[in-house]
Order: sequence, then C-alpha cells, then structure tokens
Amino acid sequence: MRKVCGLFQFLILSGATIGYTITAAVSMMAIRKSNCFHKRGHGAACKFSSNQYMIGVGITEILVSQIPNFHKLSWLSVVAAVMSFVYSSIGLGLAFAKVISGHGHRTTLTGVEVGVDVTAAEKIWTIFRAIGDMAFACAYSVILIEIQVQFPILREH
Repeated sequence: MRKVCGLFQFLILSGATIGYTITAAVSMMAIRKSNCFHKRGHGAACKFSSNQYMIGVGITEILVSQIPNFHKLSWLSVVAAVMSFVYSSIGLGLAFAKVISGHGHRTTLTGVEVGVDVTAAEKIWTIFRAIGDMAFACAYSVILIEIQVQFPILREH
C-alpha cells in the first residue's frame, strides 16, 4: 500500500511540476508581450512562442534538482511562502483597485452574456480555463504537506 501511495504522490508532484513549468513560461511570455506593447503600442502584433521559456525553466529545474541536500534548505520554503503571499496580495489589490475605480465589468452567476462582447467559443474557452486554474490551485495542497514535513512546528500534535 505504501508503494501505491508513493506512486500517486510522485505522479501528483510530477504533474504539479509540469504545471509550474507551463505557468512560469506563460508568465514570462506575458511579460515580454507587455513590454512589446509598451514599446510599439497596443495595435502591434506582439506574438511570441513560449517554447524557449519552457525549455529554459525545464533546464533550470534539472540544474536545481542536482543541488545536494536541497530538501534541507528550509529557508527556501519560507521565501517561497512569503513570495506566494505577496503575489496573492498584489493580485487581490489590483482586483479591488479595478472594481473600486469603476472599470470592472458587471457579470452574473453565469458570467458575461454571449453575443454582447463574447462569442460562445470564447465563453466556453474561458470556462475551461477557469476550471484549469482551479485544478492548478489544488496542486498547492501537496506543497503544504511538503512544507509541514520541513517545519515540524506546523504539524498538529
């Protein structure tokens, strides 16, 4: 039974790593696209491939995984937790600023209406993307277990 659980944990961590690689590459590509729009204007054709970023992140992950006793770098977990908190706070602050400024779009429980500014295909794509975002967020629960292993004080007694 322990081997089966270990296999599932390995598969979940592998899937999370693939998700992080893709997310990091897409984020770096978005920064590059944003810089292009600022330089050339919003009408410019700023299209880039994320392949080079995925390869770069993958190579970085392989190199970092070669560090001996990497699991004993407890300060790294603290830095990662602080970065996640700051990142979430920035996102929350930007969302509140958009709503407070009056530039937020009104939606309903079912989202925006098809036909007004959104086609049916765009709405379906947005729904699947939201489901993917929620599934990706669930991968963080595995990391919480790993952090608790590093910091015995966080475990319940």
